[in-house]
Amino acid sequence: MTMNPNKESNKSTCEIHQHLFFVSSPLHLICANVLASTIMKNKCCRLFFLKPELENMISNHIWESVSFLPWPRHFPVKGLFGRHRRTLNNLKLVRESVYNAEFITLYMPVIDSEAYNYNILLAKSITGVLPEVCLIPDGLLNIRKYDQGRIREIGKLFRKLRYLISPSLNYYLFKGDRTGSDDSIVKKIYVFPNIPNEYDAKKTVSLDIVDAIQKGKVTENNIDKALIVGQPLSTNNGFDDKGIDMVSEAIYDTLNDFGISKVDYKPHPRDKNKCLFKEGYNELDLDIPLEFYLIDNPYKVVIGVYSTALLMVRLLDETCSVISIYPDLVRYKKVGMSRDILNLFEQAGVQIIYFSKRKRT
Repeated sequence: MTMNPNKESNKSTCEIHQHLFFVSSPLHLICANVLASTIMKNKCCRLFFLKPELENMISNHIWESVSFLPWPRHFPVKGLFGRHRRTLNNLKLVRESVYNAEFITLYMPVIDSEAYNYNILLAKSITGVLPEVCLIPDGLLNIRKYDQGRIREIGKLFRKLRYLISPSLNYYLFKGDRTGSDDSIVKKIYVFPNIPNEYDAKKTVSLDIVDAIQKGKVTENNIDKALIVGQPLSTNNGFDDKGIDMVSEAIYDTLNDFGISKVDYKPHPRDKNKCLFKEGYNELDLDIPLEFYLIDNPYKVVIGVYSTALLMVRLLDETCSVISIYPDLVRYKKVGMSRDILNLFEQAGVQIIYFSKRKRT
């Protein structure tokens, strides 16, 4: 655990009400930063991050303390019952961090995952009072509600039984949507403005991250600059070589229509062939997530096929033209997913160029 010696903390405030943020992705961290530096500014906010790659992105001055909680499923302790022991170690670290609190509010993307859930009743054991939970945005997971189903319901009961072996592993049973949004313990659900959701409107709170962070603006440095977001297009999702060539050409023609002369290309980790790359493009080799890069490096145009990164750009930069090329060619595994994605893109302000509506010559 890293304490912040430069933060002017109010000890009495920290002893009374503490705000604990649990994050495991760059988007989670961006949202946590915004909340802790605006709405929760000058309150006792502690950050717990579950993925090691987030460490170099954390602004320590925002937080009362920062702690790494290795995700048990990905980073088990060596030896027998490694995930079990890792979970116990994490809970011990949280307990030691949250000393003297009389009330706790938890911020997390979902409450079904064991990596988050056990902290709910841990907080109650510390204060004697059931904590409040606030859900932070988790990208496309927030488009709709997801029923837990019979298998998940049974699985939760088995998780609860672990309490008989290790009292610290006390799983909080909840009802409804698997994010936990329907449960009474969830008091607020932070959502992005202009992005549709199916949550109870009485619980939702708009989180305008564009106003809280540096806005991307068209400047002399990016007036003729575009970013292509690569994806692993293949026959698995409906694209053969001919289809990939059509998408690539459509992207090239669209950028010409915008008068773009400088093009950056961000390859996808699983796209070994860099299927949308063309000679003359500048390949980006980033050591930080794309979301963080885009905050400080805005573009006039960001273009791709069906990447969720297009939605993130639309959220982070209201001045950028965000374009999806031929997403109606994508074959999804789940029925109705294509319709959901296209509706979401349209409502978020992503311009869609449909293959089915292309001009034929």
